[in-house]
Amino acid sequence: MIPIAYTLASLAAYYLMSTALPVREIWVYQILFLFVPAVTAIRRFIPEPKRLLSITKPFIGPFLRIFGLALAVSLSLNLLIPLWDHFFPVPYALRDQIHKILYTDSPLGMLRMIFTVGLFPAICEETLFRGYLQTALKEQLGLWKAIAATSLLFALSHLNPWLFPFYFLLGLFLGWCRNYRNNLYLPILAHWVNNTIALVVFQLM
Repeated sequence: MIPIAYTLASLAAYYLMSTALPVREIWVYQILFLFVPAVTAIRRFIPEPKRLLSITKPFIGPFLRIFGLALAVSLSLNLLIPLWDHFFPVPYALRDQIHKILYTDSPLGMLRMIFTVGLFPAICEETLFRGYLQTALKEQLGLWKAIAATSLLFALSHLNPWLFPFYFLLGLFLGWCRNYRNNLYLPILAHWVNNTIALVVFQLM
């Protein structure tokens, strides 16, 4: 399918570039190779692309509900990870790599990461996966198959088979958020909440 092939090409470019020319500010590559291709595809192939950024009233209630649900889902998933890790431990090399990316010993560093590791990836990944891929697949497969297929590719894209079930479950939740009010704001909010929770839990462990 063209949407899946396009998404895979975007991900391949992102990982190849970030591997060939590694930089600390990885969100720069996410914008260049995830966000920009996603926006280009949305404008070119998605009917009425402006609807993805529309907010239907009332909007305060849905935002608060998604925020609360995202807190519950993210806390549940992140608190289950240590138990899962007991049976399917992440290799030390990957664990050390994650530690270098996520660890900070200052409040200012934590605030910075809430945006660079939390918000920017949420915007870029949601624009690609829920904005473009899920929307395009929905026309071909129907809603729930599109959510499942997008969640599968979303989980695989993190290149962490040890935590694959958690990424897949998170993807299902984000796919539902995308469909809840038919815009991108809610899955971005939920994704940002999850990333922030993961950062906080990581610092406390």
